[in-house]
Amino acid sequence: MTDLDLQAIDRAVAADALTSDEPYRNVLALCDEVGVRFGGTEGEHRAARLLQRKMEEYGLANVHLEELAYTGWRRGPASLEVVEPFGQSMAVIGLPYTPSADLVGDVVSVDQGEAEDFARLAGQVSGKVVLCLAETTTPPGKKSSHRREKYLRAVEAGATGFLYVSQNPGQQLVTGSLTAAHPAELPAVAVSLEDGDTIRRALKRGAVKVRLRIEASFPSVVSYNVLGDVPGRDRARHVVVGGHYDSHDIAVGAQDNATGTAVALEVGRVLAPYRGRLPATVRVACFAGEEIGLLGSWEYTRRHAAELDDLAFMLNLDSIGRARPGGEVLRLMGAADLADYFTAAATAMKYPLGVENRGSAYSDHFPFVMSRIPTGSLVSTDPSATLVGRGWGHTASDTVDKVQPLPLQIAAMLAARIVLRVAADAEWPGRRRTPEEVDQLLEAEGLTEYLRKTGRLPFQP
Repeated sequence: MTDLDLQAIDRAVAADALTSDEPYRNVLALCDEVGVRFGGTEGEHRAARLLQRKMEEYGLANVHLEELAYTGWRRGPASLEVVEPFGQSMAVIGLPYTPSADLVGDVVSVDQGEAEDFARLAGQVSGKVVLCLAETTTPPGKKSSHRREKYLRAVEAGATGFLYVSQNPGQQLVTGSLTAAHPAELPAVAVSLEDGDTIRRALKRGAVKVRLRIEASFPSVVSYNVLGDVPGRDRARHVVVGGHYDSHDIAVGAQDNATGTAVALEVGRVLAPYRGRLPATVRVACFAGEEIGLLGSWEYTRRHAAELDDLAFMLNLDSIGRARPGGEVLRLMGAADLADYFTAAATAMKYPLGVENRGSAYSDHFPFVMSRIPTGSLVSTDPSATLVGRGWGHTASDTVDKVQPLPLQIAAMLAARIVLRVAADAEWPGRRRTPEEVDQLLEAEGLTEYLRKTGRLPFQP
């Protein structure tokens, strides 16, 4: 590594993280004191100021806010009524960036909304209101589509509306953005599993007609990324660790992603005593607007494009600490060649950290992948989980009672030790990828066509 006593610092950092309640206290502050932190709202702005104060309190340097301006979204009332073959009103909410609407239409179920589901219904979707199941739990070794991919298929098939049905019981409504900061093409609402099943059973008996009403507006808004550094001896070479601090507008986002934000802050806190001693700088980045299109991380990679040649690694923290300790996995994207490095690091840390290559376009690591930076996401897995897909995430039940202190301490310990190793390694094997390598990765992950449809390809940094 270097002449730095890495082993001694590693042990001190691990002990500090494992004996601190700061991450849990920061989750409480974000959720109980600030509350809902939807993109471009005063709640998100209050959270930014809180994070700025915490970074300064922890001794980070160059703490500042970076503004981004965009088209926001504000919900109004929404309703869904079955008008044929019976009359029944159902509780729904608009999905972020849905346009306003007042329409009547026949319903067609596309089941999971995968490409094969739409192919099976070729010619039967146009002019209809699509009933589509929300994201499911991805089977091992397989892939399942994100909400936006399902929605785009409905748009391309000529649907007139989109009903997004939860796969978990309890009248849960699963929210999620349809676009990235611009009005969506089709009106869309979230529907509970119970009401969705009512419609699906009726469809087995014959035609179903619904009336969908939505009100929404699109104000001009601003958000703020919050950044702070633990300066290294080399101020140019750096590692970024972070996650998003915004939530959806129906919940306080305790798991998604007050947890990741709190763990990122904790990495900064436990490494701050070593400022000026680590070979590379560690930057803590709390991104805004992730839930509405990764707006903060896209803006970061654009604004800091000139620095990216000196960025060694980006560690993303999203919905961390959700399961029992021991189920953590480092998911690499655009960095498959680093799997052996991190497997060896896990052995050195004497912790059963899993390492796998698994891609996703739907969290804050992805703009860094597109900018050719090796990335990893530290995630919690729980094979005993009984909820489908996101679980409590993106619902009104994503509340503080779902978060426990110990998994946060473990996640902070792991994240800090991973970042420490990368920052301290003079022989770090990571490298910036070539454009051709990124193209190959996107093709292998089945993302090329989706990114082309959403305007991200050809890529412009």
